[in-house]
Amino acid sequence: MKTIVFISLILISTLNLSVASSEPLNFKMRPLENKKIHEGDVFRARIQIWPVLESDEAFNIKKGQSFLKHFYIVEDFTKSRSENNADVLFMEGLMILISKPQSSSLEWKIGEVKHFVQLELESEKTTLDQKALIVFEQAEEKITSFSLLYYLLALVLLGGLPFYKRIYYSLMRKSEIKKQKEKFKKFWGDRFSSASNRDEFEIIYARKREWLKLITLQTPPIVEFFRVMESVQYKKGWDEEETTTVKETFDNIRGIFN
Repeated sequence: MKTIVFISLILISTLNLSVASSEPLNFKMRPLENKKIHEGDVFRARIQIWPVLESDEAFNIKKGQSFLKHFYIVEDFTKSRSENNADVLFMEGLMILISKPQSSSLEWKIGEVKHFVQLELESEKTTLDQKALIVFEQAEEKITSFSLLYYLLALVLLGGLPFYKRIYYSLMRKSEIKKQKEKFKKFWGDRFSSASNRDEFEIIYARKREWLKLITLQTPPIVEFFRVMESVQYKKGWDEEETTTVKETFDNIRGIFN
């Protein structure tokens, strides 16, 4: 009789475990500090997954990979269990918002299984204050006095003065945008060349959305500088080792506008 009861208890426990293990997983992701994140921002995120009743080996987020199609991972994410509930898994690490998600629920495929991560953050597209710098063209036409004169003569001879005006103002606008862009690049180039102390490094980091518009690619040295600044920016003071690390990582990107 005791044997039958024992076997029954084992079967019931196995059945309960099977039912529990079949529960769907829940995923939530939020920033640990500001909820509003702009494109290009580096921020520390926490992903909460539950119920994780067995091994968490399947959950890995590695440095250098794209995540949820809208984020870039700056460092390997750490894993830990909730102190209040061992079924809850936390993953934390630095990431960059590459593009604003259009949905608050994003697909994450782990192995062959698709899951959906609920985002608890506000995201904004990156904009610049200077209206002339909002749109940068990849290839700008070189404007010369000769080309303007050529268009003027050709269109006037054809009786196309209204068309000339439109083309003329279009070319002038391109020329102005180009001048503004060069002026803006010089401004940041000078800042980068002369930066040597904490205040200057923090200004460059805080206004990164402005100067990132002037470069074509966010390179690994830039990402590394963001990672280092993220780790020290809220400290009251930097020790000698931290100051040296910031300077060395910044030196790797100091000449990007030259």
